[in-house]
Amino acid sequence: RAYPEYLVRYYQSPVRDTQRTPFENMDEANQGQEAALMPTAPLPPPIAVPRLNYHWEYLDNDGWKHYSTKYQSSLEGGYQAYMRKTGTKKICIKTDVWSYEIRFLTMTQVNLVHPNHRERKVRRVGKSRRSTL
Repeated sequence: RAYPEYLVRYYQSPVRDTQRTPFENMDEANQGQEAALMPTAPLPPPIAVPRLNYHWEYLDNDGWKHYSTKYQSSLEGGYQAYMRKTGTKKICIKTDVWSYEIRFLTMTQVNLVHPNHRERKVRRVGKSRRSTL
């Protein structure tokens, strides 16, 4: 296990601030850490992945575009939770470059990173329906 240099220096130092840590050394600090990571109560049942009878699209400058496959479950799950009133009105998705807030109430996406905070329409399309690209 690799430790940050500042932590190694701290524990090697003869003067130790007991307000910062009650442990005398790294071994004592690590004792019982594995047990702390183990759950003490049974885990809740896994969340059911929504059936993807729909797909999500956003209105780009060139027309409607599909969201990447990796975001479809998050969008559909968030929307279904919103409709059941067990979720929020919005979710965030993060790409390699941008972060977006998807607002289910207005069916829009807002770019949270771009200085203009560009807002675009989004839609949920049934799988049998063809989108116009």
